[in-house]
Amino acid sequence: MQAEYPNPLLASRALKWLLCSREALDSKTLSQAICVNNAGHPLLSENEILIYNEGMDMFQFAHLSAREYLESQPGYSGEEPNLMAAEACLSCIMSESQHKQEFVHHAEHFWGDYAKLAPSARH
Repeated sequence: MQAEYPNPLLASRALKWLLCSREALDSKTLSQAICVNNAGHPLLSENEILIYNEGMDMFQFAHLSAREYLESQPGYSGEEPNLMAAEACLSCIMSESQHKQEFVHHAEHFWGDYAKLAPSARH
């Protein structure tokens, strides 16, 4: 899916989710995870760093070197994606909204794992 006006924040969030997710996220769950605390914008293209596997209904890195490259960049280390994921999970769990049902299941199951791997305090 190619967007006319790519949103770098959403692309960054998608990449961080793929780096730290404790399970494979289907497209709907990943879209919902990305949009937590982000005004519900739709998922946008990540310029071929990610590919969509239609048969499995999930996004994944196009190749291992894409993942390795991202993990070497500031903001994409193990702690940063996990902090983002922990905050999104807790925000989703605490929200009264029911429109992110697929992500709620993931958030309830894995928020603690993300929190354990997140930095202890923001800088």
